[in-house]
Amino acid sequence: MKTTRCLLILLGGLLAGCSSPDEEYGDFGLLMFGLAAYPITGAITGYDTVKSGLMKHVQAAPDTTLPDFEAAIEKAEKISSVPAEFGPSPNFTADHSSLFKYEGRKAVYYGRFVQVTNQQSGSDLAFSAGELTNLAAFVARLKTPADPVSAYLISRFAESNRLTVAGFPESGLAEKALEVRLLDELNGIVLGPPIYKTDRFQEVTLHPAILPLIRRHYLLPPEMGTSREEAVALVNRLLLADAYPANLPMKRWQPMRNYVAIPY
Repeated sequence: MKTTRCLLILLGGLLAGCSSPDEEYGDFGLLMFGLAAYPITGAITGYDTVKSGLMKHVQAAPDTTLPDFEAAIEKAEKISSVPAEFGPSPNFTADHSSLFKYEGRKAVYYGRFVQVTNQQSGSDLAFSAGELTNLAAFVARLKTPADPVSAYLISRFAESNRLTVAGFPESGLAEKALEVRLLDELNGIVLGPPIYKTDRFQEVTLHPAILPLIRRHYLLPPEMGTSREEAVALVNRLLLADAYPANLPMKRWQPMRNYVAIPY
């Protein structure tokens, strides 16, 4: 499943968190705003500054990645995340660029970014080794599922892995070996069909980004070029992060490093 420009723009909303400047996207703007709470950090790089009236303007230097520019803003503004505007530019169809703007206390930060590669895959949404935290507590929820989500997850596991979960830790299986099996099952669920049902997640506090996309039947405007399968995988991953915040937190979105600044 090939991740397209729109999925990465979705992830731009995840990093930046504000509605698209183009009103035609409707709930897409809410989705981008809702994803703002998921953080990312990166190495700091240089940026250009100019004076404009009473407010300093800071522009992303060409070839600066979006996460690096955000990290520079976080350091300058002494904040932990950047609730900026980030979305398709008015000229998106022609140049595929996205505009970034954040009005901080010390300056106005802005830039134009383009995606330098389109070779990311759906595996960007999959779990990697080390991302399952507090494994013993997670397994305990699966062994004696007291909530609908845990009951659903264990029901989706292969029989051999259900038995492995049931026998842990008494079996003496190493946590690393168990983690490999769990990640394989979880990734099959993330990249599979939609897992959301109202009664299944009624006890879970959902991020405001999720429901608008579900109401759109996991479809974004066709001009954005994102498949329904990609949107389903994103929502499945977010749902698991909400259901198990202490065990399956949202990963840091390295695909956004594919966005680099060009002259504004």
